[in-house]
Amino acid sequence: MKKSPLLWIIGGIAVIYILGRRALQKNYKVDLADVSAGGGLLHPYIILKFSVLNPTNQKAVIRSIVGELDFNNAALANVSSFETQVIQPNSESFVQVKVTPSIISSISQVYKLITQKTKSAELKFVGTFNIDNILIPVENTINV
Repeated sequence: MKKSPLLWIIGGIAVIYILGRRALQKNYKVDLADVSAGGGLLHPYIILKFSVLNPTNQKAVIRSIVGELDFNNAALANVSSFETQVIQPNSESFVQVKVTPSIISSISQVYKLITQKTKSAELKFVGTFNIDNILIPVENTINV
């Protein structure tokens, strides 16, 4: 019985696809690149800018970002974004997520900063990125 070359081609494509997904899972790089704040005291918001590196030869799709934002080891806001974004092969993309903390947590954090008289603060994101249905844990800290 003669084997069809089409089967070999389909098998080769499947192997390349699977190896590309494994490379993404092992070699991903997600960093919290920048943080900016806006709004007023009654309607504050925070923009988180993540740098996502795709080291594979295939495009990757960010399907969701979910996590928690802590300010000086106290919960500030829940983070969730379900907008899809495509990361081109062998490139870096930036993803922005708008977070709306509660007014009470914002006021309590500002009060702590004033009363403790510290000049630095730590903002920490702990969460998960869903990239092509691969859950990638992320934990980043930035000093503000």
